[in-house]
Amino acid sequence: ASVQSSLCMFPIYSFGNEEQKERFLPGMAAGKIIGCFGLTEPDFGSDPGGMSTRAVKQGDHYVLNGSKIWITNGTIADVAIVWAKVDDGGAESIRGFLVEKGMPGFVAKEIEGKFSLRASFTAELSFQDVKVPAKNLLPGVQGLRGPLSCLNKARQGIGFAAMGAAVACFEG
Repeated sequence: ASVQSSLCMFPIYSFGNEEQKERFLPGMAAGKIIGCFGLTEPDFGSDPGGMSTRAVKQGDHYVLNGSKIWITNGTIADVAIVWAKVDDGGAESIRGFLVEKGMPGFVAKEIEGKFSLRASFTAELSFQDVKVPAKNLLPGVQGLRGPLSCLNKARQGIGFAAMGAAVACFEG
């Protein structure tokens, strides 16, 4: 629920355009569209400043290359909020993309044998020359503010979950 609301619906609501909001948010709120949040990378963890995933603008789309790891809901998601570095006119910035299940070159592979959070689906996402339509770019944010504001929203839920688990252990 935290991934769906804080990490997926929040950036579409906060940084998406009206078409993106109308297309994704009602289905996500109803649980008919599942999202995942693609930030963490194999070599850089959740440090968006060090990410190596790149998107290059080519006409009416972006070509996305890279990978993300430890992505909750990755194998069941209909849409992935993917953060990538983009060259915006000579200055590199971080941008968010709505990458949809079934886009050629987008693969989600289940991570097996985890020691914790075994009830969640966790995946590695890979992007090899994925053509993401320019209309799937989140237009309302660029830079670190995008992914970090999503993480700030999710931290509240993580704190509540940890406290709830501690209370259940203490009382159980």
